[in-house]
Amino acid sequence: MDIKLESQTGEPTPWPVHEEFLALASERGCCVKLVVGTETTVEEVRQAAELVHRKAPSAPLILQPITMAGQVGTAAAHLFRLQEQAACIHGLVKVIPQTHAFLGLL
Repeated sequence: MDIKLESQTGEPTPWPVHEEFLALASERGCCVKLVVGTETTVEEVRQAAELVHRKAPSAPLILQPITMAGQVGTAAAHLFRLQEQAACIHGLVKVIPQTHAFLGLL
């Protein structure tokens, strides 16, 4: 599942839609991905972690730093702060780069 954050899309995050989808997806087993960037706030990530923890406690939450011009577009310090904050709520938090971008599969 991919939670679309307002900081990345420019559109309000559809939290109720994501919650409904996650409730269904968690019955089958899933993972949840958040694309994050410099604009992504701790509050957004914490809200996503709370949603995952509440609706799919066994699902990994994957923070995926946005790729820009072939480079990770998020400072490591910001990325690790987001990971730390999410992990305070949901224990299964991983950081995985957008490998499709590095492979040229955009």
